[in-house]
Amino acid sequence: MLPAFDIPKQELDLWSQFPGVDTLSDLLKGLNKLKLENVALSYKSNDLLSCQDLEEQKQIFEINKNLNNIPNLPTCVQVIKKNSEEETALSSLILGTEMKTVLILDSQGTSIIKKIMLQSTPVTILAHGLLETEYKLIVSCRDDRVYFIRNGEVVFFSF
Repeated sequence: MLPAFDIPKQELDLWSQFPGVDTLSDLLKGLNKLKLENVALSYKSNDLLSCQDLEEQKQIFEINKNLNNIPNLPTCVQVIKKNSEEETALSSLILGTEMKTVLILDSQGTSIIKKIMLQSTPVTILAHGLLETEYKLIVSCRDDRVYFIRNGEVVFFSF
């Protein structure tokens, strides 16, 4: 199980302010404002914002009006060797998630040893190096951004 997504308080407050379809335009304005403020919105809010058709927006709103229990779904996976390049050496799993994070798991895959927040959802990960010495990750994302991560820190991103 991946850890649940922590929905920003501003987003939760906004959805609770506008509980009905009749207030959908106000909700959309508020969500757009949060997005402009670089608040990491849930994919339910992003789905609503990406829709242009009013009927489709209403359907998405009705399905998603309860923001509780949003799962953090994996979007991509990669493996990195821990401390040796040998074929039988221990490896760790790297997961990109729907909630704009890259998670590096321990070699058993039971706990997260590093969590890296991005500004968009990762779709592919390229790993180079060894986890316990020096490693680099190149992460491409849904919004055409590419992140370069060195030893767990984002060092550069491009559009």
